[in-house]
This record gives sequence, structure tokens and C-alpha cells, in this order.
Amino acid sequence: MKRTWKELVSRDDSIEMIRGWAHKAKATILPTTNDDGCRALEALEVTTRSPLGALAFHTGGILVDHGWLRILGAGCPQLPRALDTWNVIDGKPRFDGGVLIADDVFGGFHAWFREPRTVHYLAPDTLE
Repeated sequence: MKRTWKELVSRDDSIEMIRGWAHKAKATILPTTNDDGCRALEALEVTTRSPLGALAFHTGGILVDHGWLRILGAGCPQLPRALDTWNVIDGKPRFDGGVLIADDVFGGFHAWFREPRTVHYLAPDTLE
């Protein structure tokens, strides 16, 4: 049974850690609506203790280096792709074992894999 957003919000929320990283990187954290944050968190079924859950619940996404790198959150007008909706096609996961978490202006994608827990980059020029 799926957990509700209320069950996924953690006292040990990672949003302050994310804000610290964003501040050091001079990145922009985009706002999101409560409804979008709740939707994205419930779809991912990850607590806000995880940075992925905190991104989904608290942000519309993050723009690094004026948008050269776009880290997905719950979506917003400035970044309409969201972690949950961008990773589903016709009700099925875009790919097994991971989640697309970011893209860049060159057309590359960054994906987080569950096993092993790593982030990989798909380069558009080599498709590797």
C-alpha cells in the first residue's frame, strides 16, 4: 500500500542540506506548490530524509549555473519537468532500476540508480 505524503515527511528532512549545497554552488532553488510537492513525494515513495524526497517535496527544481544544469523537483513554470511525471511514460517507469534526476543544456541526462546507489551521466554525443 502506498504511503501518503504525511507519512513520507521526515523530522530529519534533507532540505537544509540541499539549501546549503545550493548556496555554495550559487544555484537557484525554484519554488513549487504544496499540491505538486505532495504529488511528487507520494509518486516516488521516498521520505524527505533522502535528498531525492526533499527535492521532490520542497522544490520545483534547482537551476545550477544559470540553468546549464537542471535538477528536477516537483516542477514549476520555470522547470515544467518533475521527478515523478518525467519518469513515467503511459503509466510505466521510463526505465527500470533508476530515476532521471537532471538534464543539461547539451542534451545529457543524469540518472540515479537504486542498485548500486550511484548517479550516471548519459552523454548525448556518445550515448554512453
